[in-house]
Amino acid sequence: FLPGVFLIFFVIRFWDGLKKYRRVKASLEGINAASSGMVISAAVLMFLPLEPNYINFGITIGTFLILTFTKLPSPILIIIGLLAGILI
Repeated sequence: FLPGVFLIFFVIRFWDGLKKYRRVKASLEGINAASSGMVISAAVLMFLPLEPNYINFGITIGTFLILTFTKLPSPILIIIGLLAGILI
């Protein structure tokens, strides 16, 4: 979380001025691609320990679709999953 905190507290003050530079704009595209790859990698690493069956795959895809196409906050979805895991 430290890089994000640094960005919020220190860089945000002069961020609009930085975005005008060509190198900064180009580096942001690389940072965006790298962070997207890291999120996908984390998702795959979290899915690997699960038993490969249709239920686990369906829950994963269903959770993704709920987060993508509804306005349900992710903490609520986590609590619902936690309660469903306890009940099942």
